[in-house]
Amino acid sequence: MPITRWLSTIETIARWWLHPFRVGLLVALAWILRLVVLISAQTRGAEETLLVDDAFYYFRIAFNLTRGLGSTFDGLAPTNGYHPLWMLLLLPIFTLVQTARDGAVLAAGLGAAIWSIGGFVAAALARRILMSSLSALVFTLLYLFLPQLVLRSLDGLETSLVVVCYLLFFWWVARGVARPSRVFYAIHGALSGMLFLARTDAAVVIFPVSIGVWLSHLRACYSRRQCCADLALAGAVALLAVAPWLVWNWVTFGQIVQTSGTALSFLYQRYAAEVNFWGTPEFIQIGVNILLHVLAQHLFHAGLWIGEYPTQPWTAIVAALAYIGLLAAVIGFIWKRTRACQNLRWAALSVPTGFLLLVFVHTVVRWAPREWYYAPTILATYAGLLFAGEYLLRPLASYMLFALLGGLLVWYGRPWQWQGLYVSQVQTFEHLAGVDEVCFPQGARVGSSDAGIRSVLWNRVTLVNLDGLVNSQVVEAYRKREGLAYLDATGIDYIETRPALVQPIFWGEEIRLRLKPVYCGIYQSDLSDRNPYASLLFQVLRSEEEIISVHAPPDGTVSLGEIRDEKYLGFGWQPLNLPQPARRIISQTARLLLPLQAEEKPHSFSVIAHARGVPAEAHLEVRLNGERAGVVPLSSEPAQVDLSIPSSLLKNGINRLDFEVKGVRLPSIRPQKLPLWFHPGYFDPYQDPLPGWLDSYPAIYVHEVRIAPG
Repeated sequence: MPITRWLSTIETIARWWLHPFRVGLLVALAWILRLVVLISAQTRGAEETLLVDDAFYYFRIAFNLTRGLGSTFDGLAPTNGYHPLWMLLLLPIFTLVQTARDGAVLAAGLGAAIWSIGGFVAAALARRILMSSLSALVFTLLYLFLPQLVLRSLDGLETSLVVVCYLLFFWWVARGVARPSRVFYAIHGALSGMLFLARTDAAVVIFPVSIGVWLSHLRACYSRRQCCADLALAGAVALLAVAPWLVWNWVTFGQIVQTSGTALSFLYQRYAAEVNFWGTPEFIQIGVNILLHVLAQHLFHAGLWIGEYPTQPWTAIVAALAYIGLLAAVIGFIWKRTRACQNLRWAALSVPTGFLLLVFVHTVVRWAPREWYYAPTILATYAGLLFAGEYLLRPLASYMLFALLGGLLVWYGRPWQWQGLYVSQVQTFEHLAGVDEVCFPQGARVGSSDAGIRSVLWNRVTLVNLDGLVNSQVVEAYRKREGLAYLDATGIDYIETRPALVQPIFWGEEIRLRLKPVYCGIYQSDLSDRNPYASLLFQVLRSEEEIISVHAPPDGTVSLGEIRDEKYLGFGWQPLNLPQPARRIISQTARLLLPLQAEEKPHSFSVIAHARGVPAEAHLEVRLNGERAGVVPLSSEPAQVDLSIPSSLLKNGINRLDFEVKGVRLPSIRPQKLPLWFHPGYFDPYQDPLPGWLDSYPAIYVHEVRIAPG
């Protein structure tokens, strides 16, 4: 029939293109395409649009390593915040350059070469796992020429190396899964170790796939004892390959995983738990939302049809359903295809299992929707789509699917696609260039939470990483709430960071009193709310005299009702006008930090407060620097209570004023702690809007706290 003859012709053409020599032509074209993109991007600076911020951490550490400074980002603390195999490949580049920035384009070029050469492995793997030559050719073309993946190969990170290592790993598994041998397991162990060193989260995929291969061989016709010995051999070879890295991590940092693998998740989750007062249900909900975003955005939008960020609910649901359908088709096909050879079934099913675990760990567990994490999963998704197409739509409809995927090469080849994945970084470079010359004295130590790009732009200062990606010491300080002690120990003069990281839960109670806002260059008083390229900038105050001179009012009077920010607010106080219903567990004890100049005469102290839904015996016990200073009775109407604070309780510098709710039995259901609100001025709970979830709970409202000499 004509259709059969036509389909046969297409298969013949596809088979012709899959010859190693002609695959080499495709590889050469792919490499030339990447060079053209890289060179054209040089007209505005390739690093501004192609290289992600995290890549610059690699460049600074590699530069320091080649200069004999050791594995360090700032020259002050050792770091393991990178993947070792990519770092090893970068070292020859950075021995040749004069600055860390000079090696950026060369690193991107190295990634382009590695990805392009991987086209040989992609074609070989596709021929082995896919039934039709056309589907194998489509997969190879998607790997080599899909614009999103072209740009991903130029991001300066380990992405290209990781993807090629995955291809090699699965090519060897597909080649030897039906013919178990000691040589197969030895090389399997070596490739597993190499893949782990290329990106350590690959262990999440390596483990289930290795177990699946072993279970498949266990069902084959050779001795179980021999099978177990072969698996042990693979494990020994893999362990031998990765042991130096793991031992160094354990000896130097006390853990085998990188700081970068746990730092941001720790920061996000502690912030959510203690500032937003979220618990386990909310944590799971956030993780699921991130999972849906990744399915909709990174796995499908990187070459398919789902819309722009932020992911809309319907696109996330469609993506999730599509992904579930794809998995069901793949698993169904595996189950059917391996019916005659059941010993291959577990090996085949372990592959989608491994990638699902990888996505689950990065989203639900780590809250890390970094798009470069999912480049291997994107390719696995394409392979699964072609795999399922062969099974569900054979023969003509499957070719139509391949034509559709091939058409994406043209659609996504429009000129705007080649601008780079990080176009907004052009403005970042423009904003940050020269800031170190204007805002900081020569040789100052500046702590920054987003230090990658800054590390190649700011050459007059010592830049210290504060988000923990390449600084294990600051993460340990955050865990102990001893960030202030870390600042003092390292001599950091300025902090440049996002507002979320200037929190007592990381630094200790006095953090806001120890920081003086600096408005310089891009750092304006209101810029952080409307400019995504700017952070807050603070000078670190060293002594209590500095703190008093900056924060204490000239007349010695401190009034909570006149404060427009949170610099005096301590633990427990909850501003009333925040609209988040999830902010519901408030401490029963609140603390104010007051910078005062102690005087001989007593200080007057007044509080205006009222309560709602509490018994008549309810009151606030006031303590100054740990000593009882008085009691504030509470009623349903706002009332002012005046106290006299003995001068013996005051100290020169930072004074701690604690309020503890007494005489109230806490509700037996959430919230478990009594809301203690700060609201300047009179607040009528029956007139002013109140979050609905507060209606059935008691609450205490403090309108004014004033302490003054005399």
